[in-house]
Amino acid sequence: MAPLTDDPLEKARILVRQGATAQAKQLYKILLESEPGNQRAQDELAALERRSEQFSALSQLLQQGDHAAVLAKAEVLEQEHPDSVFLLNTMAVAHAALKQFEPAIARYTKAIEIRPDIAAFHNGLGKVLSEASRQDEAIASFGRALTISPRFTDAYYSLGIALRAVGRHDEAVASVARAVQLEPNSAEIIHHHGAALCDAGRYQEALAPLRRALQIAPGVIGTHIYLSIALNKLGRYSEDLVCLNEILKIDPTVADVRGQKLFLQAMMCDWASRDEDAEMFPTLGIEGAALRPFVMLSLEDNPARHKSRSENFARQRYNQPELPPIAIPAARPERLRIGYFSADFNDHPTMYLLVRLLELHDRAQFQVYAYSYGPPVQDAMRVRAEAAVDVYRDVHHLGAAEIAKLAREDGIDIAVDLMGYTKNARTEIFARQAAAVQINYLGYPGTMGAPFIDYIIADKTLIPPEQRMHFCEKIIDMPNSYQATDNTREISARAVTRSEMGLPENGFVFCCFNNSFKISPAEFDVWMRLLEKVEGSVLWLLNSNPWVEPNLRREAQKRNIDPERLVFAQRVPISDHLARHRLADLFLDTFNYNAHSTASDALWSGLPVVTKFGQGFASRVGAGLLNAIDLAELITKSEEEYERLALELALNPAKLGELKEKLSEHRLKKPLFDSEKFARHIEQAYRRIYGRYIDAKAPEDIEIAAN
Repeated sequence: MAPLTDDPLEKARILVRQGATAQAKQLYKILLESEPGNQRAQDELAALERRSEQFSALSQLLQQGDHAAVLAKAEVLEQEHPDSVFLLNTMAVAHAALKQFEPAIARYTKAIEIRPDIAAFHNGLGKVLSEASRQDEAIASFGRALTISPRFTDAYYSLGIALRAVGRHDEAVASVARAVQLEPNSAEIIHHHGAALCDAGRYQEALAPLRRALQIAPGVIGTHIYLSIALNKLGRYSEDLVCLNEILKIDPTVADVRGQKLFLQAMMCDWASRDEDAEMFPTLGIEGAALRPFVMLSLEDNPARHKSRSENFARQRYNQPELPPIAIPAARPERLRIGYFSADFNDHPTMYLLVRLLELHDRAQFQVYAYSYGPPVQDAMRVRAEAAVDVYRDVHHLGAAEIAKLAREDGIDIAVDLMGYTKNARTEIFARQAAAVQINYLGYPGTMGAPFIDYIIADKTLIPPEQRMHFCEKIIDMPNSYQATDNTREISARAVTRSEMGLPENGFVFCCFNNSFKISPAEFDVWMRLLEKVEGSVLWLLNSNPWVEPNLRREAQKRNIDPERLVFAQRVPISDHLARHRLADLFLDTFNYNAHSTASDALWSGLPVVTKFGQGFASRVGAGLLNAIDLAELITKSEEEYERLALELALNPAKLGELKEKLSEHRLKKPLFDSEKFARHIEQAYRRIYGRYIDAKAPEDIEIAAN
């Protein structure tokens, strides 16, 4: 920006204010050559030389990373040079390094007022705004930097990071890709290109840049982690396992990676190191680094440790600043606004259970919102879910803070997190406080250990008084079962045969359609003993992934059972899946992590479920469902009792027949599948907990009466 004056002395002063020190010095020297006696020019040049020495020393401190010292010296110099863009920029950089965002923003803003044509100032301001979670403003700042300097690599890169933060994934990919074009050998930029592609669900495309980044910088754990994510999403579990092992070679203390490796092995039914791995369970994710608590729920039934892991995870992962507090309204709303948040408003087990509740909510008292942050998959369940709510928000493109702000703008009174710490969860929405009252429900069977979650919905089977200590949330104790169900689900009328499913026409069929990660050697040992004792019997399992079948057949062989007695079912549409339950004789539950929606599937289809009653929430769901349908005789307390009951039912067709008749009779008479009654009970809970809030009372455990 050229000075708009003909006076050379004034021109020099303007150049100084604009930070063009070298040009100013040159102008002073030219002036003194023509006017050697100009005392004012001599004094100002001397001051500029002295200032240059001071600024040079300041730059050295900044390069050394001594940001506190930079600010201490700069604040003194600022008194003498309040409009120096060099000082303003230097102080902004130091403030930003110390996470002092507001003063950094103020000084960048002032520097830009003086020199709006400097792209680096706009870029620096954008970075601070992004770190302060003011992404929309950051994106605008990066845009201004790129308008001034269209080949500004760091601005493209930083813009990509901000766009990722607000869920504008395809734009983020394009921005970081442009940075890669400008700087093709930067491992950091290439890494973020791969990470942005993962965020956008473009996992196959992400592989090449992530592997390229690792060629340049092979020891960067973050790049390995994104490569692991991409491989996992693509179902390339063997390669993912290699990737996870590589990370643990670099740093064996990365607890989250250790947990993911254990969970992946459980998914594959790869039990080779199971006993050895169990030795680390007492401290894994509890002492030191946190891990995603969900991965441990199926590996051990220890509610105390599950709670400790959740608390550690919440403390380390979700410490973002909340949005401003929500003011208690002066009067109770005429209709409570309930917001349900999930990535799974589509063909997913959670939605099979929940959708009927969404439809049944009393619209005279409640207004129902859905916030869908998963991929916008258009299937029949998505269509039904959209029709079931009053307001459907597709927010997959928004960041957590933006979603929380939107929920506040919508006036949501109670926010229901349907995912907890499960896959694709976005718990940070609730860390930002999307609503005054927030509930953990249905998707995550355990405590979230988070101060921003007020309640968990459960029942007395899941959380009896002696287990209360293992939950941070206050408990909403439902009268029958915590689980919403859909009593309108259709079971296909198509006549499917055993031979069509690869089952014997006359042999006894034990089945378990639980996801493979829930199966452990403990129940598998029991199942194999049952096959040994029940002649001609088979075990019917879900073929969750390509590794399950060969690994479980190998485990059967180790236990002297013909591997062909294991039959694997492929995934089919839900109505057909429900229908094929009728080909089985008895459903065998898993231990640490029971059947949840799969148990409801079995019972709705008329198939009895034998379960073992455990210690934690996840290991008691089967018992809770059986209690709610008045079939407590199928609940066992030990592995021995579980095996004995399953064997008795397999060898006593009359007793099993009586149980099936009882199940058929209870199916539409007992509370489990009374969707209408469940809706009234959960609405009673919502009214009560919101009543406490509006009366300025702290959350407390509440019990909902059956009537």
